Amino acid sequence: SGGQAGAENGAFTYPMDVAFAPDGTLLIADAGANLVRTWTAAAGLGTLKVAGALHTPHGVAAGPDGTVYVADMNAHQVVAIDREGRLTRVAGMGEKGPAEGQLNKPAAVLVHARHLWIADLDNHRVTVVPLDPPVPRRRLAVVWHSDRHRSPAARAFVEIAQAVSANVERDLGES
Repeated sequence: SGGQAGAENGAFTYPMDVAFAPDGTLLIADAGANLVRTWTAAAGLGTLKVAGALHTPHGVAAGPDGTVYVADMNAHQVVAIDREGRLTRVAGMGEKGPAEGQLNKPAAVLVHARHLWIADLDNHRVTVVPLDPPVPRRRLAVVWHSDRHRSPAARAFVEIAQAVSANVERDLGES
């Protein structure tokens, strides 16, 4: 039951944005109630557990890992909320401003291509934050003395190291 004023469970005060989490949960930024609401067909309407306060959640998005990102407009920051409800600031400094790293009324967020895109309303700009910095490429070299006296343990170590190296190289190539 939406559209009614009020912060009690089942009502919205000022819903501003919606997004889907990877598990299909609908997320609703309720700026008037300072909450992020959730909705699923099985559970109906609920409230996202948050260990901390939100100050006018205006925009909401979800990352592929289920992290919820909130454009917390009047706190001039964007926060990440993990599955346990812990808040982490990912952009902004908590006070408005035009300087690098500052936000002035972040209004919307979008997760796309491993980046968080932030509509910074009063700074008239879009800020882009990488969500997972790329892992720098590294080379793993395994060197051993190749003679007939190599033990079975040494041979097994080399085989495992080669397999791990191949897996790491494959995984880095996919990122």
